[in-house]
Amino acid sequence: MRDFLPPYARIALVIGYQAGARKGEIREIRRDKIDLARRRIQLPGRTTKNGKARYLPIYGDMAAELDMALSAAEATCSFLVQRDGKPVNDFDKAWATACKAASIPRRCFTISGEPRSRT
Repeated sequence: MRDFLPPYARIALVIGYQAGARKGEIREIRRDKIDLARRRIQLPGRTTKNGKARYLPIYGDMAAELDMALSAAEATCSFLVQRDGKPVNDFDKAWATACKAASIPRRCFTISGEPRSRT
């Protein structure tokens, strides 16, 4: 599925899969909170479900994917998940398109409040 996603949704998938982060947390990641040297991403308390700051570990293919996303990012936008220099708040259409193209019936994140498929 990853290969069918546009870059902004691809990095969200990789982070969500590897670190188990929520969709809302991923959308709020700022580029300056990514520390590739320490292999972690800082999540401020205001972006987490319980309000406590924490770090996401960077491992697996996350480092290479983050490097690609950071290299392609527009300097005018501070968010990691961005498209055309603007933060991306919703990537439901990209998920649906990629699921269909990859012949995957289930979704990685809940879309628009729908329950996740069990298939």
